[in-house]
Formats: sequence, structure tokens, C-alpha cells
Amino acid sequence: MNVNEITPKEQIVKEKTKKTPEGNNILYKKIQKIQNEVGELAKRNKNAYQNYKYFNEKQVLELLKPLLNKQKLAILLSDDNQAEFTCEKQDNNWFIKYLKIMLIIDTESGEEKEFSFWAAGINQDPAKAKGAAETYAVKYILSKFFLIPIGDENDPDKVNGAYKSQTVVNQPQTKKVIELGKCQQEDCENGAIGKKMNGFQAKAYCAEHLRRSG
Repeated sequence: MNVNEITPKEQIVKEKTKKTPEGNNILYKKIQKIQNEVGELAKRNKNAYQNYKYFNEKQVLELLKPLLNKQKLAILLSDDNQAEFTCEKQDNNWFIKYLKIMLIIDTESGEEKEFSFWAAGINQDPAKAKGAAETYAVKYILSKFFLIPIGDENDPDKVNGAYKSQTVVNQPQTKKVIELGKCQQEDCENGAIGKKMNGFQAKAYCAEHLRRSG
């Protein structure tokens, strides 16, 4: 089993709520305010070995802590000691999987909400596997829970941190014919204007054979 088999969308598996006596869900309103005000995360770090960019836990906390303080919210993270803890050897690696608890507390109203999410990691050292699981799970649960947009600071479509507006120009059909070349239907000499999948390969067809293929 691979750590990536647990997607961020699958992390939140249950919720427990402690409401105020009035039952007035102030906490939800504060969470919504943070979701509306939080800025964007940029993938500034690069994994040279596997050649991909990523954001780290520190970046997430730097974005959230001022907003949490503004809304008077506290977050407590812990392991769920009542849930199953998986620690198994896979070839030369150790696979770790366990359940964590995120408790969000409104320090003004006393309202609390508890969420559980999975953490999973793999490493030759079981302690490092758990550490990797912890870091990966926490940064993703926070970024997804508070709806933090993820971007790439080197995105060519961004100018000064904002996305450039793009104008879509309708290309004339003759240009499409030139780009796609001839129709791939046997004995057809028409210019192709569209593509369809044929097994694992996309082939170009003219308007007539594209229509027939349905």
C-alpha cells in the first residue's frame, strides 16, 4: 500500500460536535470567514530526487495562524488511540497508517468540533515513516479543510501573484483542418476537423466520419 492511496478528499472521516447551550454554531461562521480570507499557497520547494514541487507545513501554518488568532480559534492535533494502528513491513520499507484527531475550539464561545483523518507514511525506518505520515497528513488536512488554493509561483499564467486574464479566440475551421491533417478514415481525402479515441490512440476525422462515429 502506498501513502498516496489516501487522498486529501478522503481524509475527513467523521465529525463530533460540542455546541454551546444556545446551539448557535458560531464556530462554523468563523471557519467560513477564514476560508474566505485565506491566501494562496505556492509550491516553492522542489524534490530533486523525484522532480516535483510541493508546499510544506510551515507555509500552511504561516497562512493560517494570523487568521486563527483573529477569529479566536485554537486547533489541537492528536492521535486517535482508540482506532486501529497499522505498522507492517513491505519489502525493505515499513508502512504506517493510523487515525488522527483535529479538535477546533472557539475560545470565545467554548464551542468545539472534532474531526478525524487518516495519516499514512512509508520509510525504511518505522519512526521516520510515522513522522512522514504526520507531516503529510497535517499539512493536507489543514489546506483542504480551510480551502486554501494551491498554486505554483513559477506559473507562466500569473503576474504579480494573480492569474492573467486570457482571451479565447475562435479559430477558423480551415486552421483546424491544417492542424489535424487528413481524415484517418480509410480512402478519405477530406481534411480532419476533430479527433476521437480509437482504443488508446486519438485519431483525426473529417466532419462526415466524425458524425458517423457518433
